[in-house]
Amino acid sequence: IMAKPANHGISYETLYSEGSTVPSEIFTPNGLTLLQQSPSHRYLARSLHDLIQGSASDIDVHGEKISGKYTDLSDVEAMFDRPNAIQSYRYLILQKGILSGFIKATQNLWTEYEVGYWLGSEARGKGSASSSTRTLTHFLLNKQRRVPVDVVAYTDPANAASQAVLESAHFNMMPDLVDGRLEYVADRDFYVPDEK
Repeated sequence: IMAKPANHGISYETLYSEGSTVPSEIFTPNGLTLLQQSPSHRYLARSLHDLIQGSASDIDVHGEKISGKYTDLSDVEAMFDRPNAIQSYRYLILQKGILSGFIKATQNLWTEYEVGYWLGSEARGKGSASSSTRTLTHFLLNKQRRVPVDVVAYTDPANAASQAVLESAHFNMMPDLVDGRLEYVADRDFYVPDEK
């Protein structure tokens, strides 16, 4: 099944596995691919492990200890083998075919998804995180129009790079800290302009 929505220059195609309501792949015209972290893509576990460990000094900042969670290859392989993997929004970020990071959207509440992401050292500063965040956010906000959802993200106040990603992806910073972190909410007027 292919879908091709377009909005504010955000365009992408989605590919679904049989029986799934979550895209197994999302492609953008600029060479970005979000590849679902599912058993069928387990062959990328070694590359993901190497990317995590090789980028630890960049991704283990501001309280995040991603590399410590995935020290062994078996830890990374287990991520691909989760029973619900095919129904979750967990994606490897590939830029022009090269594995460069990870993005996920976790449903916290019935009407809210939380987006989180990281990029390997070599991929930083090239727009991959902003493009991935815009693409996944657009998909989430437009996939089920009957029940409006919000997409949020949280970041450390000292993480200027993550704040820049969210602002570039049209997220608005909320005035109050949540558990010591900045809260950002996707701009619905940008992503779903015809909603009103």
